[in-house]
Amino acid sequence: MSLSCTRTLFYRRAVWSGSQSNDLERIITDAHQKLPNTENRTFPHRLGKIQGLKYFLAENGGIFLHIGLYRPNQPTSIIPQPSPQSPATDLSVCPPPDGHDYLSGDIFVLIKNNHVILCPSGVHESIATSYLSSVLLRVDQHELAKSYTVDPIVNTDNLRILNREGVKEIELSGALYSASVEHIERTTVQRKLFGSLAQEIRGMFASDVTPNGIENLNVCVTISFDSRKKESKLTAASRVADIAKKIVADEPEDDGFKIVTGKGNHLSARQMRVSEKVQLRLEGNTVVYNDVMNAVLAYMNKLQRDGTLSQ
Repeated sequence: MSLSCTRTLFYRRAVWSGSQSNDLERIITDAHQKLPNTENRTFPHRLGKIQGLKYFLAENGGIFLHIGLYRPNQPTSIIPQPSPQSPATDLSVCPPPDGHDYLSGDIFVLIKNNHVILCPSGVHESIATSYLSSVLLRVDQHELAKSYTVDPIVNTDNLRILNREGVKEIELSGALYSASVEHIERTTVQRKLFGSLAQEIRGMFASDVTPNGIENLNVCVTISFDSRKKESKLTAASRVADIAKKIVADEPEDDGFKIVTGKGNHLSARQMRVSEKVQLRLEGNTVVYNDVMNAVLAYMNKLQRDGTLSQ
């Protein structure tokens, strides 16, 4: 009997800058047809390399991508099976087989028109967006590569809860290193806050924390409204609620914030975005390809039926 696991499908949408009206599915499909082998579709990444393992053109529209992350020639550690004769044991290092590398994680992507569904397995969704940009750059589509973003879509049911109950507290969290690096390029509320704050904190730790060590530092910022104080009550409460809604709409990370409503209900970043959990069969340290493909195609159809694609 195959073991199964829970994975989350995330709905995103390609948003084009300015007045452009392009079709991400068509653009990515055209690019892949110019990159016929996996060597063409392999790109350097700060965590190793990302490879477009394969792609599939769905019968009713859409391109389905399987993208893998790996570290070239990186061995893995193996553990001996328990034995009554072994009072202690050591791990061993196992190099990858010839012509192969060990998988660090992978992500599955369905693109239909400008609608995007992501199913990450052991990697962040940024692996997918990095891959898409790399593909466009490789086929000399430099302007297109920087002309769009893949944005989360707000869960309207939980947004109604936010509107009804108001906002008591917003908690923003993130890595100090990434907040500093991305400050120049990002314009979200969270990045604006963390960008300036990160620079100050990095300066405080510069003398006694190594460059590698500073990547492990995290920042947490809490914005709260004290309803017991009556001065400027309505204005302040409204401002906190406005910030919360802007973060929900603009913040790209799915683990970057939490919102506490006026009635004490906690809404995580993922709860505020359109997503769905599914059960998939495990295959090694990933999931069965056909299971994911069927799940994302079914989810895209569901989103179309319930009107989410047009909201």
